[in-house]
Amino acid sequence: MPSIHKDSQNRSPHWIAAFRGSDGKRKQKSTGTSNRADALRLAVEWERLAKDGRGKLLVAAQARKVISEITEQATGEPLHYKNASEYLQEWLRNNKGTTSKATFAKYQQVGRDFLKSLGARADLPLNAIGAADVTSYRDKLMRKGLSAASVVNLLKVLSVAFDAAHREGIIQVNPVKAVKRPIDTDKGEREAFTMEQLQLLLSKAEGDWKGCILFGLHTGLRLKDITNLRWENVDLEARTYSVRIAKIKRPHNAGLHSDIEQWLRTRIKGVPHAFIFPDLAGRRGGGESGLSKQFRRLMEKAGIKGRLMRKAQGKDGRNMSSLSFHSLRHTCATIQAAHGVPEELRMAHIGHSTKAAHKIYTHREIAQLRQIADSVPSIFQS
Repeated sequence: MPSIHKDSQNRSPHWIAAFRGSDGKRKQKSTGTSNRADALRLAVEWERLAKDGRGKLLVAAQARKVISEITEQATGEPLHYKNASEYLQEWLRNNKGTTSKATFAKYQQVGRDFLKSLGARADLPLNAIGAADVTSYRDKLMRKGLSAASVVNLLKVLSVAFDAAHREGIIQVNPVKAVKRPIDTDKGEREAFTMEQLQLLLSKAEGDWKGCILFGLHTGLRLKDITNLRWENVDLEARTYSVRIAKIKRPHNAGLHSDIEQWLRTRIKGVPHAFIFPDLAGRRGGGESGLSKQFRRLMEKAGIKGRLMRKAQGKDGRNMSSLSFHSLRHTCATIQAAHGVPEELRMAHIGHSTKAAHKIYTHREIAQLRQIADSVPSIFQS
C-alpha cells in the first residue's frame, strides 16, 4: 500500500510518497506539496501507474490524463495535453465558418493528409512533432507527383496550424519553418495563344465553352471566376461586369468587349442569381469531367499543343503545358499591350492585385471601362 511521510530531519515541508515502482521495488519521491490529502492522492496514483507499467499497460495518453486530473485536483485547473490528432481536429473546428469554403476545404485536406502521414505518431503530444515529421510529409507529397508550387502551398497551410499552436503556448517552435521548401523546376513560363489558335479553339468550342473562352480572352478572368458568373454580375446596357475575384477576395469592375456582349445576347437570360454558364458552373478542376481536362480535350480537338513545362511524376502528377485556359489571361494582356493600352490600365482591366491598380480601377468611369475593352478588335474580324 502507498503511504506518505515527512522528512525526519525537517529538511522540506513537502510530503514524501512511498510506493512500489514498476520494477517491484519500494520507491520514495517528494510530492512537491505540503497538503496531506493531495500528497496521498499522488502516492496512490503513482503506485497505480507503476502497477500498470509492470503489466505493460501504461500508455502515454493514460499518463497524460492522470497527470492532468491530479493537477486539476490540486490547482482547480487541468493541464491540456493535446496530441497532434486532437489539436488539428480542434484547429479545424475553430476555423469552420471563419474562412471561405475553399480555404476551409484546403485546411481539411492538409489536416487529413498530414495526420495520415504521421501514422501512429499522431497520438503523440503536439510538441513531439518535429521537422522530421514535416519533412516526411513534404517528401510524400513530392513522390505523389505534386508540383513544387503545390507542395509549398500545402506547407504554408500546415504552418498556419502550427503558428496557432505556438501563439497558444502549446508548442515552443513551429517545426514547419525548419523544413526546406522544394525548388520549382518547371521549364519556362506559360505562353499566350496566337490569333490563329484562338480562332481554331472557337471553331471547335460549343455552347458554354465558346462564351467561356471569349470571357477569358477579353477579360483575363480565371476559369473559376468565369464559370461562377451569374446574370446579376453583368450589365448589358452599360456593357460592364462586376465580380468578386476568388483568389484575391476583392470586387472587380471592368467593361465588356463587344464579342462577349453579342454572345450573351444569344443566350436566354435567366433570373439574376442564375449562372451564365450552367453547364460549367460548380465543376472542379480535377477528374475526367473537370474543367481543366475538358479544356485540354478541346485544345486537342483543335490541334493545339503547348510546350511541355513539367513531366508527370507519381500517381497524382500531371504534365504541365505552356498552354492552358490560364494562357487566355496572358493573351488578354498581350493583345491589349499590342494595341497600345497602358500598363496601369491593363492591370486594372485584368484585375492584377496591386494597391496602385486597385485605386485606378475603382475610380474608373463606365465610359472608360468600355473604352479599355473596345481597344481590342473583335476576334471574329481578325
